[in-house]
Amino acid sequence: MKNQNEKSNAIKMKTIPAAVKVLALALIVMMLAVVGCNKDDNNDNNNNNSGTLNSVDRDFMAKVAEANKAEIDAGQTAAAKGSTDSVRIFGQFMVTEHTTAKTSLDSLTTAVYFTQTDTLSAEHQMLKQMLASMNGYAFDTLYIGSQVRDHQKVMAIFNNEISNGSHSAVKGYASRFLPHIQMHYQMADSIRRELGF
Repeated sequence: MKNQNEKSNAIKMKTIPAAVKVLALALIVMMLAVVGCNKDDNNDNNNNNSGTLNSVDRDFMAKVAEANKAEIDAGQTAAAKGSTDSVRIFGQFMVTEHTTAKTSLDSLTTAVYFTQTDTLSAEHQMLKQMLASMNGYAFDTLYIGSQVRDHQKVMAIFNNEISNGSHSAVKGYASRFLPHIQMHYQMADSIRRELGF
């Protein structure tokens, strides 16, 4: 009976799509990373190594939470409405990347007892409305232009956290995701040049 159950489980594992397996592995890795960050924070607190949040840490988490939401919203719109493959693919990539970043930030803010809001700034609300009303080349250029500008701003926010933040787990998040932000900026700027503006 035991061998039959083992064979049945093995067959079930083979039929699980590869993407689900990758997602499950990614979730496990993220959970281990959060546990590792929590252990580092406890060690920092015990050693008096500035384990408390300063104003830079709090400002960083608030701005990044809003940026992640804005990127996911705009990316969903671009994936559906972009008039070129480059814009649609980039939009979907932003949804994937910033959903991962948001999940990690949500875990971090819970671990450090920081309450974040999930609202868009007036600037991002206006951009969302403008994107909803545009199509074709006008849509593509507005979306990609906003991506170039937003990622430039966010890089500065991440660099400020790395230089001036005090909480090791928050600084760790910034260090871990800054290369992604830099890559997003380079991709958006490349598409901007491809679109000719």
